[in-house]
Amino acid sequence: MTRLRLAVSGAGRAFERLYLPAIATSPDFDLVGVADPRLERFAAVPGSAARAGSAAELLERTKPDALIVLSPPERHAADAIAAMDRTVPVLVEKPMCQTEAEVEALRGAGAERLLTPAFTRRYWPVYRAIAARGPAWDIAIRLRSDPAAWEAVDAASGPLDDLAPHVIDLARYLSGSPIGEVLAERHARGVALAFSMESGAAARVILEWPGEYREAIRADGKARRAGPPSAAASLLRRVARRPDPPVAAIGHMLADWARHLRGDLTVALPAFEDGAAAVATVQLIRERLG
Repeated sequence: MTRLRLAVSGAGRAFERLYLPAIATSPDFDLVGVADPRLERFAAVPGSAARAGSAAELLERTKPDALIVLSPPERHAADAIAAMDRTVPVLVEKPMCQTEAEVEALRGAGAERLLTPAFTRRYWPVYRAIAARGPAWDIAIRLRSDPAAWEAVDAASGPLDDLAPHVIDLARYLSGSPIGEVLAERHARGVALAFSMESGAAARVILEWPGEYREAIRADGKARRAGPPSAAASLLRRVARRPDPPVAAIGHMLADWARHLRGDLTVALPAFEDGAAAVATVQLIRERLG
């Protein structure tokens, strides 16, 4: 089986801590190049990969089979369009883009056929197990994080942009339904959200920041811990040389994406419209919060 030529735009924390370890062990992809305007970010890039200052330059130099967009959110739409204009499929980290105008620009460039949003939590075992039981009718998610602790090379667009796309997509994924109504209010340490799904299901979300990372979900009355793993579980992973859960999830996502790129259209990947729904819902939450 021929390995696919993969290019990446953006060599920040998501690349070095999550995607590069997953790509390095992937049987499907060869990393042929990385684009970033900051020369100091290339220290983590393998010597065999080309280096470029922009996605457009990288695409011209390497002629890849696919591009992963990990650049700052304000560059996501432009980088994805640069690839799609060359009929190169793209995988785009969240947020897929920042405005509904950018959603329409992506759509016009062929995103419904060529773009896959990287909603990696769909590949976490806890959420896959819930989804396998069938559509959930009562969902409660609590996510606490400190985006600044990620030490992003470029400042994130904001905690809401960083955290909300995850829970919006999980509500849709686990309920199997689009979001109908959205309620949002300020919470003591973040925001409280309530989604009425079109199926009649309900999802309640608490997003908190800043704070030590915690994540938990209750689906149809059953509580589950999503992370972080216990100290014992982390130790066992290191001893067994198994990747951390977020890296493992990206590895599974890349394997599915590779199957899709090779023509297997039965693979259940997130769709462009899932990314578009997250962008629209984040904007609606901002309006509700005032």
